[in-house]
Amino acid sequence: PMSDGWIWHEQHGFFYVPAEELLEDTWMYAMDMGWLWSGDGTYPFIYRRGDGAWLWYSGSVNPRQFYNFTEEDWEERP
Repeated sequence: PMSDGWIWHEQHGFFYVPAEELLEDTWMYAMDMGWLWSGDGTYPFIYRRGDGAWLWYSGSVNPRQFYNFTEEDWEERP
């Protein structure tokens, strides 16, 4: 479901996706991570624009765990 550009993802919560980005590969904004890029052929790999890091989402929830390939370490998000 989408309202005014905000979509809900079961594991990650809300993302803002500009209307022109609703494609297979897309930029999206997450309140806790900033601008991210991913897509059908890329996910669970996610690119984070703020620090230029590629992340891999492990599938975990509470907390969500991402492997940061730039830092070569894990990071957690609620």
